[in-house]
Amino acid sequence: MGNNRSEVELAIKLDKEFYYAGETLNGKVCINAKKKFACSMITLFIEGSETCEFQTVNNQTAKGEVSLINTSYVLQQFPQKYQLEGQHVFPFTFKFMDFLPGSYSETKGYKAQISYKLKAVIQPSSKDKTAIENSIDIIIRQPQKDHQKMLFGECFTKCRSCSCFDQGVSRVTCFFESKFGSI
Repeated sequence: MGNNRSEVELAIKLDKEFYYAGETLNGKVCINAKKKFACSMITLFIEGSETCEFQTVNNQTAKGEVSLINTSYVLQQFPQKYQLEGQHVFPFTFKFMDFLPGSYSETKGYKAQISYKLKAVIQPSSKDKTAIENSIDIIIRQPQKDHQKMLFGECFTKCRSCSCFDQGVSRVTCFFESKFGSI
């Protein structure tokens, strides 16, 4: 079950394997406490970034990173500064922005990646304890685009036989309709 320490196990469960930009992520943070433990809150972090790395013509490595999403919120506070032993479930919901690009990874000749991550952190109530963390990757797909494109062409040409005898004017009309989709 996710991150394992001797007294507390922390896991994140999502309702789906992947999401489309603009969809709502539903999930739950699950805690299996083998005994009472000190904690002040559970915080969720949702991060997404675009990174690239490539070699320049001078054989230098160029790197770049752009943050696409970086948000956090407190899922649960523990005013009593501890959580009892047992299994505890804390549901959460998060709506993705509809303009987020889909997850992507490429390593052929260069490195390019668009990735998203969800992290849950149990903050300790005392400074001498360490935080308990677990994170999972989130896969975002771009919505399928529904484009209709018609191709139409028409031309007039003078037809000749044996390259010199005029055979009149011919009209050629083409019409092609296709439905394009991309993921």
